[in-house]
Amino acid sequence: MESNSKSVSHTKISEDKSSSELAPSFSIRLPIKFTYMKVRLTLTSTSTNTDHPKAVSSDNIVRAVNESLLQLFGIVGGAIPFNVIHFFENERAAILRVDKSSSQKLWNATTLLTEFADQPCRLEVMAASGSLASLAYNSQEFFSEIISDPINMM
Repeated sequence: MESNSKSVSHTKISEDKSSSELAPSFSIRLPIKFTYMKVRLTLTSTSTNTDHPKAVSSDNIVRAVNESLLQLFGIVGGAIPFNVIHFFENERAAILRVDKSSSQKLWNATTLLTEFADQPCRLEVMAASGSLASLAYNSQEFFSEIISDPINMM
């Protein structure tokens, strides 16, 4: 039987120091179905020919990650449905969406991906989250902007 996802807590309202009234506050937890990962492909070629712009596309990244999943977990274990939400061509980065239950397997496969278009590479997970909105802004950059210029941020 599922438990109720609503929780009620009481917070003290203090208009003056002698007031001891309690007001209810509600928080609702929504179930997280997907994990969103922002990944970046870095080609680490030792040769002088480092130009492979035609090889870096969302389809080729999906193909490379599927091959890594197959190699790491086999045919049945590597059958993880995921898709590319957005591909940033100039950054060679993508946002991937995967079921929450399979996110650890996908992260492992991206970490162990070492070759892309016959070149050595690294597919780095830059961020992972249960909501797509949290990948839109880097909180570390946000706080460094507040510290450096607090007047214009407010």
